[in-house]
Amino acid sequence: MKTYIKVLLIVYGLAAVYFLYLAAINMFVYFANRSKGFYEPFLPAGRNLGLGLVFALIAGLSWFLVRQPAYQKAGNFIALLPLIAIGLFVCWFLIIMISSGGKWN
Repeated sequence: MKTYIKVLLIVYGLAAVYFLYLAAINMFVYFANRSKGFYEPFLPAGRNLGLGLVFALIAGLSWFLVRQPAYQKAGNFIALLPLIAIGLFVCWFLIIMISSGGKWN
């Protein structure tokens, strides 16, 4: 495995642990407040749970595929997919900013 893929997998794993930890804390607050009759939205817990599962899925699947010699390119692509998405978002943002003359609204 290349060093940058290892670093990306570690970063994705840490992000997954962080978001799953936040989801666990938010779910505890949600169920504790619900049992006492207070209203607490499930959105923070669900959002953090979803992000944690996505990062865990990306890290686990790319780690598994990178270790298989036949699927190493697919594993590298999956590991780089979030960076590609961020790069495309930055390009879209720059196009929008340039075409609007630098105004936000």
